[in-house]
Amino acid sequence: SLASSINSDEAVVVGASIAAAILSGEKSPEIQDILWLDVVPRSIALDCGEDAAPRILISRNSTVPIKVKHRVRNFRETQLLYEGESAIVSDNVLLGRLKIEGDFGEELEDVGLLFSTDTNGILQAVVEGNIELKATLDKGRLERFEIDRIVYEHKKILLETEKGEEEVKEQKIEKEQIAVLPLSSSVESDELAGTWDRFSEWLHCICIVTFDLELGQAMELIYPKHVSLTEQEKMNICYLAFPDSNSGCMGDSQFHIRLRVSPGSESSGLRREHADFNCHCLPVHRADPGHFWG
Repeated sequence: SLASSINSDEAVVVGASIAAAILSGEKSPEIQDILWLDVVPRSIALDCGEDAAPRILISRNSTVPIKVKHRVRNFRETQLLYEGESAIVSDNVLLGRLKIEGDFGEELEDVGLLFSTDTNGILQAVVEGNIELKATLDKGRLERFEIDRIVYEHKKILLETEKGEEEVKEQKIEKEQIAVLPLSSSVESDELAGTWDRFSEWLHCICIVTFDLELGQAMELIYPKHVSLTEQEKMNICYLAFPDSNSGCMGDSQFHIRLRVSPGSESSGLRREHADFNCHCLPVHRADPGHFWG
């Protein structure tokens, strides 16, 4: 029995290598003990009519070269030769036609046939007597329309593969673009948050140094982040905001701040949690009643 555990592709490659070495006269010790036999891969059969199964002439795995002799009754003028053992004739591979040359009627009652196969896989058929037999090979190869169909399907697969690769590249580019968008949005959000932080720090410290308790309480409700700042940190921020004041915004140079809270607009630079508030700061100085917007 055949060994089913052997990989068929590997067996073909190894076998072809050994065959090439033997045919080339290689004397390598690796192949000295190998017994090499050429065999018929598939059985060769003769069509015996519609109601009968094909008749096996040469069995599969028979060593070649080989010669076999058969007597065929009711040999028709044209006899079909197949490769295979299926009881259904159409399931086998049609190798060719054996046609009797001469005027013998539709069929012969008894014909002796001699079939031989050499190591090159060439099949020869000889008829006993003075009957001339002509062999015509029709099958065993692809028809033109079958070749065209295979080529068409191969090109179709190549086009689909290229299209799939393009789609994968486009999806990758889209993912990279989507991955960059949140990053840029995050940077803009951080910048807005930093602006709001600096403004709220300044405003909160102004509330402390000007002793405006109502404004300070309102700021703590709106943005309680800077409650934990030390008094010195608050004074430093205030001094940076008003460097012209020698007293650090204390004493005679006091600012009167009023906070007006109104619904936020889309153009507001405040963070989302403060989007409902726009703070307009109108500091009033004794000498300079000008104003600025926070």
